[in-house]
Amino acid sequence: MVRRIRVAFTLVELLVVIAIIGVLVALLLPAIQAAREAARRTQCVNNLKQLALSCANFESANTYFPPGGPTCVDIQPQFGGPTAQNSWIVAGTQHQCECYGPNWAIQLFGYLEQGSLANLASGAMKAFPEDVQQANPADNWDAKDRGGFGIGGKTLEAMLCPSAGTDTSVLYNDDDDGTSGMAFGHLSKANVAACFGGGSMIHAIPVESVKPLYAEVAEVEAGRDNLGRVVPAPPEIMAGMFGLVRINKNPPGGRLGKGIRVAQASDGLSNTVLLSEVITWDEANTQGAADAGVAGSGNDDWRGAWMIPSAGASAFTGYLTPNSKDQDIIGACGTGIENSGDYANLPCREGMGAKHDNGGNLYAAARSRHNGGVNTAMADASVRFVEEEIDEPVWQAMCTRAGDEAVDTSAGL
Repeated sequence: MVRRIRVAFTLVELLVVIAIIGVLVALLLPAIQAAREAARRTQCVNNLKQLALSCANFESANTYFPPGGPTCVDIQPQFGGPTAQNSWIVAGTQHQCECYGPNWAIQLFGYLEQGSLANLASGAMKAFPEDVQQANPADNWDAKDRGGFGIGGKTLEAMLCPSAGTDTSVLYNDDDDGTSGMAFGHLSKANVAACFGGGSMIHAIPVESVKPLYAEVAEVEAGRDNLGRVVPAPPEIMAGMFGLVRINKNPPGGRLGKGIRVAQASDGLSNTVLLSEVITWDEANTQGAADAGVAGSGNDDWRGAWMIPSAGASAFTGYLTPNSKDQDIIGACGTGIENSGDYANLPCREGMGAKHDNGGNLYAAARSRHNGGVNTAMADASVRFVEEEIDEPVWQAMCTRAGDEAVDTSAGL
């Protein structure tokens, strides 16, 4: 009789095999994650490229770039409106801000194959009596559906970066009843922002501003921010490719405004930053709770709110280097964010609103979740990766359009 011997793994051999597989997985996992991040980063680059090219096409069709934010809040009484506001203020109508036009992002719809949204925006300025009177797209075009209209609740794929992981169901909603906050409600967020220059919002105001009077502000001795750093008065050399521009409230078609012409970018389009990245805080809080009937949740941090032409929302400045650990000084910093795990990536303090007014020295850094820096589109539609260790003067020079700086492109790029 032949006895058959069964061959099998011993317990020790099985444990060895499992250990080997575990080591192989541990070795491969970082490579897989790196490959995924590379793919996500490539998509970010492609989206920024698409937006930069749409800006170039806009310029070709109109002879100027889209305006960062059309405004006439500094001369509202001339039109029988409410009290005049400082021209750097961007707020809801409850704060007597009723003289704005569509910002840079809205004006690009027609150049991003979003003709239906472009037509909706154009029609809203003429068809809705509230919009005609109040002239505040970021306040009136929110996610609340009015006859099928709610641009502010939509986020285009071209304005998102997969690496950022933004939850588009968490809307920006900062006290829509106007008793506090900035009186904006139900606006979606994205990950692309326009460069408003090398300093703060005061550097982005129109040269012909009446309140504050630009000539007087430019003569004021430089102040200091909350960190004790010098904040220069607003010479034009601090201006970027985008900013606030003067418009007439009526007729409504005149609210589109005109942005920067190529000739005004004396530093050269290839040396001047056009767009970069921002990230969002996506943790809902009670201060940003959505109204009944509006889908999704919300918070009161406006970083990434793409319809609002102000620092941190759809704009950034070169005052802080990319991914800076210093605070963004913005109009709406999320309640409770300092206790969240994301605060290290999104530090902030409020500098505008019912309780705060620091004279327009609002600024926010370009920020991303990429390792080591941010993707940046230049005004010639090229895209570069800018390291977060870039020298501050170099980054500031890149963010201004006419500073006549000699930029060493090898420093932190």
